[in-house]
Amino acid sequence: MSTLRGWWRDYFYDHPALKLANKADRTPGYAYGDKAKCWCMRCFDLQLSAQKLEDTAAVEEGRLDGVRSDEAIKQSMWQLERGKTWLGGKLELLIGHLRKCSLWPEEVRAKAEAAAKDKATTRAAKHDQPDSDGSTSPHSPLPYPNSPSPLKCARTASSIPTFTQSWSATDQLEFESHIAAITASAGFPVSWVNNIEVRRFFERYIPHAHLPAHKTLTTHIIPVAVYGAPSAL
Repeated sequence: MSTLRGWWRDYFYDHPALKLANKADRTPGYAYGDKAKCWCMRCFDLQLSAQKLEDTAAVEEGRLDGVRSDEAIKQSMWQLERGKTWLGGKLELLIGHLRKCSLWPEEVRAKAEAAAKDKATTRAAKHDQPDSDGSTSPHSPLPYPNSPSPLKCARTASSIPTFTQSWSATDQLEFESHIAAITASAGFPVSWVNNIEVRRFFERYIPHAHLPAHKTLTTHIIPVAVYGAPSAL
């Protein structure tokens, strides 16, 4: 871990242009404000997989001549509009994202939560320092900014349905979000949900759940998880 960068940067990709020592050679738009763009590693990898599958589907349907290279897809992802998962490299935004991103293990989110609280405490302490006249200013600690999360946080174990409970539409939506998170976290190809043994496992042990096909995962579930809307393809 670098001594010049916070631990949280180990969970983000920097914009490729940062590798160029000469700023004049860097791609226009590599930064947002005075900070270079960053992308959560697991959000980025998940979206890359989804884009490749969308390209494959488009080729099969005659809407695309060929699947783009990984490099071409990555370049297009860095050019997405603000809010499409890349972040300006400010501490508050990066920590805020890690606090909520369920693609990372609980220990990472907890570490980010602790860092956010420490930062808020430090700010409050500085604010409480006496002014030149010896007085202090009352304050209320500002909430730590949160960036959009690609996936909703999982429910507590006590609320997870069992075989004796009914399976609601809400349960199905949360189940699908977890499938997207598992796909990204484990590095599975999106087609893993079509594997016959995987489907037999779910039918045996989670019979209430409907395991989505890989096309649904690619064109609907992952885009909704990442962008908040299904794919236009």
